[in-house]
Amino acid sequence: MMKFCWTTLRVSDFDKSLRFYRDLIGLPVAECSSHGGASIAMLGPEDGPKIELLYEADAPLQGQGDGISLGFEVGDLSYATKKMADHGYPLRRGPISPHPHIRFSFFSDPDGYEVQLVENLN
Repeated sequence: MMKFCWTTLRVSDFDKSLRFYRDLIGLPVAECSSHGGASIAMLGPEDGPKIELLYEADAPLQGQGDGISLGFEVGDLSYATKKMADHGYPLRRGPISPHPHIRFSFFSDPDGYEVQLVENLN
């Protein structure tokens, strides 16, 4: 069996993306480095899968994010939605409640990657 380790997101503004995932989403920074025109941050719990933010000065982004959606569980979807909007990330769609025990909403990160915030209503 394989163990999932990380997902790499190529980003256009390293600091803005780092603030989004660290400060708004709440992922801890496990590792951060810069070298040779590249900046890399690994975010996520120590013993769990990570999101790798990758900025490369000499490799401009083109059409990334199509079909990618990252899901994060939140304790209070209404609060999280307001926090996202207050920081300039408006609701894209939702909230959606496919059954009585869950609801979720969609946002875009600084590079247009879809971010899904999920509240379990158990």
